[in-house]
Amino acid sequence: MIPNETRRIAQTFSRTTPESTEAGDFSDSGWIDEDGREFTLEDLRCEQECHEGVTFADLAVEYLLDEGVTHASATRFGKHVWYETEWYTVDYRTGEDEKRSFHLRGFTYYEQRRIHWLLEQAV
Repeated sequence: MIPNETRRIAQTFSRTTPESTEAGDFSDSGWIDEDGREFTLEDLRCEQECHEGVTFADLAVEYLLDEGVTHASATRFGKHVWYETEWYTVDYRTGEDEKRSFHLRGFTYYEQRRIHWLLEQAV
């Protein structure tokens, strides 16, 4: 990875209704933000002015926790792990539930490992 490359966290969603759950499928799913939340060197510099030693992994974990992430897609770290919220009801009238998933893009292998470990410690 080039040191100046931008890191991003893309976001998807999955929804279910009582009918789709009964059929064993989602009622809807797709991208919320395919390009993703961008983390730049400037973000890192700004944070480090206030808190020395802040890393891209730290910024990513803070963002993921703020978005409600509660767990990784796998208990063991792997290169293609993503992070998810719990299911929550978005429409009580229809019984529609939703969960969101967050996908790391452009983070180094070591940053991804650290993100996985830090989230495991936080939740």
